[in-house]
Amino acid sequence: MRKVNLFIVLLAVFFVFTGCTQGQKTNENPAGGEGNKDLNGKEDESSVEPIESMREYFPPDGSKLFFKGEGNEFAEYHIEVAQPHKNYFVIFEDNGGTIIRKIFRVEKDRIDIIDSNIIGIVEKNFPSLQELDSMKSSSIYLQKPFTLGSVFENWTVVETDLTIETPYQKYDNVFVIEEKVKKAVNRKYFAAGIGEIKREAVMETGDGKTVTVTSTLEALGE
Repeated sequence: MRKVNLFIVLLAVFFVFTGCTQGQKTNENPAGGEGNKDLNGKEDESSVEPIESMREYFPPDGSKLFFKGEGNEFAEYHIEVAQPHKNYFVIFEDNGGTIIRKIFRVEKDRIDIIDSNIIGIVEKNFPSLQELDSMKSSSIYLQKPFTLGSVFENWTVVETDLTIETPYQKYDNVFVIEEKVKKAVNRKYFAAGIGEIKREAVMETGDGKTVTVTSTLEALGE
């Protein structure tokens, strides 16, 4: 019983922090690369993805999202979303035991995590725009293209064009990214206009069995 309890605690910690750490695979779509150029050496604007499209993978500023958890007591959580500046989002994630504040920067073809910390209470006194601009990326949260087999850091797009029914509503054109770590697989499900609608973690217990933990969007409010 003691081993089981220890495993549950470790799984909870693993699930809370998934996606917050630096990946180790080579980034196949580096953000600082140049776009396609025409014969005059000018960048072909048709090849540049508008930054607005990346902002579609966050909920609206000021919204709250509630996720139904299954498989672990810490899988249930809610988030609060703030957009202090045009291309910066702050998400407070509370699973009832821990509050994590993540700061994201939206680039032309990707979203970077530039800060992720455990905090005591939710305080919306954000860094200035100048401070945010000077912060370096700690990892990539999401990166285009969202096509099957595309890779960024240790994440791979493994499914596209899915229809996912959540307790909140049905979403079409959902894509899934996946990372594989030692004895575990993590997946995130994304839909345009809202962002992350589901998480899934599958981990081996050591006795030949697996435990699956999911968090699925259940409600949205402000």
